[in-house]
Amino acid sequence: MQTKKIMVSKKRRFYIAAVTGAQLIGQATIQILIILLIGPGEKTDTFIAAQTIPFILLAVGTASLHSVWYTKLTISNADDNRSQFRRKKSIGYAHSIISALIALILSLISTYFSESFIFTGFSKENIENFKDYSYILSFCTFFGIISAYISITLRSQEFYLLAETPSLVGTVILLIFLSLTLRNEDITMAAWGMLTRSIIIYSIQLFIIDFKKPLIKTSITRKDEWLKMLPITLTTPFYKASPLVDRHFASHTQAGGITDLNIAQTIISSVIAISEKVYITPLIPSFSNLINRKEKRKAYKLYIRSLFIITSGTLIIITALGISFIFIPQLLSDLMNIDQSLTKNLIEIMIILSGFLFASLSGILTNAFFFTIGSNKTPAQIGIIGFLIGIIYKYILFLMFGIKGIALGITLHYMSNFGILFLILRKKLHE
Repeated sequence: MQTKKIMVSKKRRFYIAAVTGAQLIGQATIQILIILLIGPGEKTDTFIAAQTIPFILLAVGTASLHSVWYTKLTISNADDNRSQFRRKKSIGYAHSIISALIALILSLISTYFSESFIFTGFSKENIENFKDYSYILSFCTFFGIISAYISITLRSQEFYLLAETPSLVGTVILLIFLSLTLRNEDITMAAWGMLTRSIIIYSIQLFIIDFKKPLIKTSITRKDEWLKMLPITLTTPFYKASPLVDRHFASHTQAGGITDLNIAQTIISSVIAISEKVYITPLIPSFSNLINRKEKRKAYKLYIRSLFIITSGTLIIITALGISFIFIPQLLSDLMNIDQSLTKNLIEIMIILSGFLFASLSGILTNAFFFTIGSNKTPAQIGIIGFLIGIIYKYILFLMFGIKGIALGITLHYMSNFGILFLILRKKLHE
């Protein structure tokens, strides 16, 4: 059957960028607001550390569902068989619910056992607080994974704005909530606020999308989806567990070390997320359709052109950060009485993480290509190898340069992973 060509106009890309950008800026503002209201130090370090395990599992669940269901639903939608699409959508919905339950259980168990070997640099009181926050945030993982699947479903139907709007609404509500309730003596409200946000997002999504009853029994028996998802589910934790290593090392630095690194990562990650949703995600249907029509060479040309655009964008960001280093620290010092050394340190970390920005976007694009050609295992295997090697040079660089060494290790980790994946993909497509 001939599939219809899926395109996203420049005007729609602008609207998607605006909504996604506002949502991600809001998320970054949440982290910054917490730091401003509480003050950088042990409390903020502990709260940021508590997000690590739940959000890693959220990332794993989201990546696993995306690797299977986005391409499957996109092709089904392009074939224009409504009854078949609705059935697949309900099976995937059940799949996401089961995955979310598994992730919730793993998050609760992992939190209970993690403090003894991950955050050994924390005091006993901070470890107890870490556990309390992490237990609450584990339920964010549950709702977040299901919401991620609903967003995948909406994007597969080209409803990109609808996919992003609920997150923006939830983020705005959380910002208002934190501004009114968060005080220095009780950062727990931030954790409860994040859980409330995830429930609000899920509730809005259920209101705007037509979901039939999730086909739980059918989903359990559909071995093909679970087997395709399995390599990513089992191996992505190694790839996504890098923040655990980073925060373990940072917990042994001065108070506020995790906070400094997190602010820089949050800003860079926001740029990555905006670029992924605005530029890379709309490209995946084009890859899928070209591969489905056996036009690998055209798909590869589109891939190379996209890598060039990512490279150009990264160079522009590095240049902007370099220019900002000249006058931003002094400006913030004059206007807000912020220590220039802190601002310079943050900008330096962001410049180092620019390599992470390039490699992440290039890696997301490359992984999407592997998923499209049905080679899910390769990115996962490279992720494990890169994670294990990354621990070694992160440790060495941390001993040499402290927090900036961790940032450099993050960049090298992602750059090496992307480089290997690029060479493997090039060889596969030229066989």
